[in-house]
Amino acid sequence: MSAIEKIVLRLYAERDQDLLSWLKTIPNEHGAKSVLVKATLRKGLAMVEGEKPAAVRFDAETFLDALLPPLRRLVENAIQSEIAKLKFLSVEDAEDLPASQDDMSHQLDALGEELMR
Repeated sequence: MSAIEKIVLRLYAERDQDLLSWLKTIPNEHGAKSVLVKATLRKGLAMVEGEKPAAVRFDAETFLDALLPPLRRLVENAIQSEIAKLKFLSVEDAEDLPASQDDMSHQLDALGEELMR
């Protein structure tokens, strides 16, 4: 892996409000801000060098590489947490469930089918 260069920018509310407003629109999760700031800097650099300005290129592959592992952990933790809360019933107990719980079971089954598509 090549060397990493880190920069720090100080933005002041009184003179950098445009940049601060723009930064607030970018999700601050899993590298999204870094990817979009770099793409915007490249667009500005191309304009300075006299090239025709291009649209800001969003590197979806880099973004997804950064996003998927923490997202996977988040989903796994949420599922484990919900499974820990479940009360498992015998078949006989399930027959005595009120209709509202039976409806919830059908809704959860439908959600599971939808997620598996």
